[in-house]
Amino acid sequence: MAEIVIRTSSYEISLADYLVLQSGIYQLANSAVVRYVNKDSESLKKLKEIVKEGDSARLSVDGQVMLTGQIADVWTDYSEHDAPALTIRFKLGAAAIVNRPVGTGKYYMNQKASAILAELFAGISLDIRQDATLKTFVTTGMETVGEAAARLAEVSGLLIYSGADGRLIADVKNPDKRKIGWLATGSNVLGVSKANRPRRGVAIFGQKPLDDDTELDDAVYTSLSSGSEINEMVCVDDVSSATLSSYCRETVNQEVESVNWFNTDGALLELNQWIGTADAWALPFREMLICSLVFRLDDGAYSSVVGLEGGVNDD
Repeated sequence: MAEIVIRTSSYEISLADYLVLQSGIYQLANSAVVRYVNKDSESLKKLKEIVKEGDSARLSVDGQVMLTGQIADVWTDYSEHDAPALTIRFKLGAAAIVNRPVGTGKYYMNQKASAILAELFAGISLDIRQDATLKTFVTTGMETVGEAAARLAEVSGLLIYSGADGRLIADVKNPDKRKIGWLATGSNVLGVSKANRPRRGVAIFGQKPLDDDTELDDAVYTSLSSGSEINEMVCVDDVSSATLSSYCRETVNQEVESVNWFNTDGALLELNQWIGTADAWALPFREMLICSLVFRLDDGAYSSVVGLEGGVNDD
């Protein structure tokens, strides 16, 4: 039986019956829901008195830390069998900042992406695994912190997402460039769904290099587009055909339902890692990137939904 444990500075509780934990490389804040259902009402009352919204907490499963953040909500209801139930929802510290307005806009020149990220998420610990220097970056008072961070990720080429320890990670895709085990039919795969993402109509634009005779107000911008029908515009440092191609590249997104949280080698599935796929019918790609994870525990039974992405021509 899997052990789900919630720890704070003042208490530790376990014996939960149900867990759902969501994470992804394109989301800034992971979340989790823990549910207690197979308990008597008096035990649930005591739990509700102990657990408080806003408590800083760490969620672990069988000794493995899965999420570090805060308790967002606590509520009581009934299970599908009309038994009393208690539900606890977790959020990361970054979640409280994502929807805040940036406030006063700011113009950055020749700044590290990590320095801009630190200003946007003041008070949140960072795990800077890779960094990039931006010639220019502008935040406006009309956008949220989350929107500014999404633009920062796009123009810097970095992924910005949350780790199990609560820190915001800045990294490139699959920095180790190695495959970690397999998702294989007949071993750990229950089902597969597939959705091609078509080529997008993209225009990229950026500032031409400045010289000593050019005033900042007279800076000239240049652009390239992938066609006449444009549905996305992206600010980049390098306005080139190669950069445009990278944004227009068709990709395949797939979701794989697995019987557990592990690859065929027994290692816990992790975001931003390449994994091999083995199914001649529904998983034609040999290696794909893990871009999202939904871990579930239901009365001791593990399952997961693994979001994968990869280029159409990847082998």
